Amino acid sequence: MGLIDMLLQKFISLLSFDPPEDKTEARHNTGVQLDSAVAEKELSEFGQDARSAGQRIKDRRKARSRPSRVQPKRLEGVKPRSGFGFGGSLPAGLTRDTSEISPDIFASETSSEVSPFAGKAGGDEVKPLTESLDENLEIVKRLLHHGTNADVVVREFDIPTEPKTAAAIIFMEGLAGRDAINFSILQPLMLIANLDDDGEADSRLELVKRRLLPGNQVTESNNLRAVIEGILSGTTCLLIDGSDIALSVETRAWEHRGIDKPSAEMVVRGPQEAFNETLRSNLALIRRRMRTPDLITEMLKVGTLSKTDCAILYIEGLTNPQLVDEVRRRISETKSDHIQDTGILEQFIEEKPYVLAPQTLSTERPDRMAAFLAEGYVGIMLDGSPFGLVLPATFWSLLQSAEDYFLRWPFGAFLRVVRILALILAIFLPAIYLALTNFHPEMIPTDLLLAIAASREKVPFPTVTEVLIMEIAIELIREAGIRIPGVIGPTLGIVGALILGQAAVAASIVSPILVVIVAITALGAFAVPNFNMAFAIRLYRFVYILLAAALGFYGVAIGVFIQLVTYVNLKSFGVPYMSPVAPYTRSSGDALFRYPLWKSEIRPSFLEPQQKERQPRISRGWVKEQGKNNRAKSGASKGEENGK
Repeated sequence: MGLIDMLLQKFISLLSFDPPEDKTEARHNTGVQLDSAVAEKELSEFGQDARSAGQRIKDRRKARSRPSRVQPKRLEGVKPRSGFGFGGSLPAGLTRDTSEISPDIFASETSSEVSPFAGKAGGDEVKPLTESLDENLEIVKRLLHHGTNADVVVREFDIPTEPKTAAAIIFMEGLAGRDAINFSILQPLMLIANLDDDGEADSRLELVKRRLLPGNQVTESNNLRAVIEGILSGTTCLLIDGSDIALSVETRAWEHRGIDKPSAEMVVRGPQEAFNETLRSNLALIRRRMRTPDLITEMLKVGTLSKTDCAILYIEGLTNPQLVDEVRRRISETKSDHIQDTGILEQFIEEKPYVLAPQTLSTERPDRMAAFLAEGYVGIMLDGSPFGLVLPATFWSLLQSAEDYFLRWPFGAFLRVVRILALILAIFLPAIYLALTNFHPEMIPTDLLLAIAASREKVPFPTVTEVLIMEIAIELIREAGIRIPGVIGPTLGIVGALILGQAAVAASIVSPILVVIVAITALGAFAVPNFNMAFAIRLYRFVYILLAAALGFYGVAIGVFIQLVTYVNLKSFGVPYMSPVAPYTRSSGDALFRYPLWKSEIRPSFLEPQQKERQPRISRGWVKEQGKNNRAKSGASKGEENGK
């Protein structure tokens, strides 16, 4: 029973995410734990087992957490440090002097859920600024670890008023531009300032803001959280003695990568611009294609440590408000310390994390993001990530490419048929080969069956082993080609595949027909335009290989049935994953095939947009006018003939 209780206790502690106990404290509590264990043993001997196992475990956990000495009160979320008020033991005759330890010092010891500039450990209260410049500077320096952090710059100076007014600026070197600080803040305040000071701090601050700061963006902050967040994002904070309000001046000028061509969504015809790692540049690229005041950009902060800027984009008056609220709710309720890419954020907001199918659509093209926003979708952009997220995602949208709309509709429809065929081959071709050769050889034509048997005559392995060897080899070549830097990677992939295939056939490890099948499968996976969907296809392929090796076509049928049931029941932000096919909803027909753009008159109904019509029923007005002119000409000619 003792062993079972111990295992149950460990399991419950793992589920409750209890932090590990301090080893030094555990040594002090050993006597208490032994006493509780002895008492519990005596109770069990006297037949006092009426309590449940869960109650006994709770009692034991309480006994372990019962201190044998007086401990200082711990702040929630603060990890104890040996020799700093928690745990640890001092030599005999020495005591800790806690009279000089300020509560603010404990508040600055942070974890993933504690903000370094929060008034409390939970961040419920925000400490306001004071009217003393020295006090404000001292608090800001302590929070930014000035003196330890080499990139924190504090510049104190005097504004030439009568009498002089002390002021200071704080900024992060590398995030703020030196020229903007020198010529837009320091020079006007130190050299050009000539204020008629009436002695009131509020009017002095207002005069500085209106007359002496030529920056294009100046915001007021009255609490430490806003000040610290502004400094860490690249703005310059201006503190003036006698004022409890700080001015944040826009001076962001960090180094960033320029706009380049898309690397994952390349097209032959269409825009050749891609997102970069700067959020402001990405939003500008989208706004350049959506010149409407109804394009809304809501800014949120994600990550308790990273405080990364996250932008939610949608069209006001067009996008479904419930969809926007759901996206906002999921992002706001995401609790993590560091989120630096949309790929990480995607894993926190998706509904079914154990389903292989991607439930969000990622894109690096601003033109594609703008096109989805015009349809009624919601976009997410993250500072530091060159990829944006489009919500919700459907199965059919993952098979579409931006180039489908830049080509004439017959060409775009043909490309979609090719992609669907590539999808089927990438998933099922090795499994079908296994099922035919192992379980259903009567379905193969006689000549082809004889050729397959002749090619496998010297192969010592079973068919499933051959397939797995080649599939794993292809995955290794693909991964090695990606990880090798420079232009050597693609070359190594091609040459490696040729040499490996030829050597495997010559060594009678695999059959030549299997090399062809694996090559077609790899090409089919490459033809899928979405990277996450292509990755899911690669994993599905291994599942179907195992099912076909075990049960033949019955196993493949079982896998197809389970996958279809999963996809039909899957939802992405409340939208069925297989829409508009299952369930069938009214749309412009732009799902499986590519319809003419002048026939795409309505937006997808599964999004429930506020404006359902995309364009009038007759969008090519010149055709209507040309028809009227032709009828008028024919009527006039008939009148002339009748007159004659």
